[in-house]
Amino acid sequence: MGDDAEGLAKLGFQVTAFDISTKAIAWCQERFPNSSVNYVVADLLALNSEWHRKFDLVIESRTIQALPVEMRSQVINCIAPLVANRGTLLVITRIRDNDSVPDGPPWPLSEKELAEFIELGLQEVRRNLF
Repeated sequence: MGDDAEGLAKLGFQVTAFDISTKAIAWCQERFPNSSVNYVVADLLALNSEWHRKFDLVIESRTIQALPVEMRSQVINCIAPLVANRGTLLVITRIRDNDSVPDGPPWPLSEKELAEFIELGLQEVRRNLF
């Protein structure tokens, strides 16, 4: 709905926010007509190649856990390359303590799934459990 993107923009970030839904993007633009946020219609599974390693901060907030377990690796492989060298990926998710297929949605991420980000060249710096 644009609230996170707007919050980051208020902190001084140049923000690009995307959704596959044209209606969702239009809604954000309607809610925040004077926004500096670049709201874009984009498909996570077919992102613009110009976005490769472009972003100093990438926020993944509960998108992966809303998708079926079978899609996880593909989505993780689409998110990781967005992070610039020396950039940060913030993943906001629930975590499950085993690799069994959970009931859901949402389907919390497993340790193995989170480790895929490391296999793609990112490094875990900190984990906060609430």
